[in-house]
Amino acid sequence: MAIPPQDVERLVRLLVWVGGAASTIAGAWVASKWHVYHDSRKAHLEDIKQRVLTPLRDGLEQHFRPLVFHSVPVIYAQMAATTEFHEKATVTEAPTEEGDVLQGAYPGAIVFGPLDSALLEDARKSHFSKQLSGVDSLYVRWGTHSGNCHSWVREMAQEILTHSGLPAFPNRMAPEYSAYRPYVMHFRLAVFVYKRLFRIGKGWLTTENTGSVWGVSGDGATLATGSKEQMEMLVGLLNGLLVSEEAAARALKAKAGELQTNFQAVIPPLDRAIASRRLRRRCDLVTFF
Repeated sequence: MAIPPQDVERLVRLLVWVGGAASTIAGAWVASKWHVYHDSRKAHLEDIKQRVLTPLRDGLEQHFRPLVFHSVPVIYAQMAATTEFHEKATVTEAPTEEGDVLQGAYPGAIVFGPLDSALLEDARKSHFSKQLSGVDSLYVRWGTHSGNCHSWVREMAQEILTHSGLPAFPNRMAPEYSAYRPYVMHFRLAVFVYKRLFRIGKGWLTTENTGSVWGVSGDGATLATGSKEQMEMLVGLLNGLLVSEEAAARALKAKAGELQTNFQAVIPPLDRAIASRRLRRRCDLVTFF
């Protein structure tokens, strides 16, 4: 049975209307999804700025720059409570002993620790890979440089201990109640030589007679004690290191200069990333569907 022409016209109009309504609904849905997606990307960019890029830049400037430019010591000595453990100590003896240890300044934890780990990984992988790759590369080169500084200072400390003829602090070989307990804080004196060669601070050493023994003092502590002749020999040894280690210090300072150039190169890209208003490239944390 043939459909009357007027019914065909009505059917066509109905199909056109349904198609138009469906298209309008689909278009509105897509537009809504796009708006939500765009807002999510803007919020994601702000999260990365506030929780990764800005604290990273601040941490580099506050904690990393002074070390790279050697305006503060990269290597230092400090007292540690457990440098040795004596398994055969009796119950009336302390099983651990205190003594100086040589430390290197590694600001990784304080610089990267506050950053959101998931956003940091996302920024590295998807959005700011070039900027963060520069920071990572700088930190790897810093690790090599600080390690070389640590090895150099340790070698000087060993030379001080060997050639001074003094036992390391604390002197455990002297009788417990002896008034004469010679010692040398070889790590601290090696750090002093490093700081002098790198022109860090304005400190100096003094020799003094404390009655029964002579001492060499600096940085508010007595760094060595012994006879007058031993202290004179120690001072001569330290002055000799200032001369013999000058070339090594100069080479390390040249490497520090390269690091300083690298440091200056990574900050502007971070500044531009912080100032950016558009998130480049897509990622798994913000999806359209």
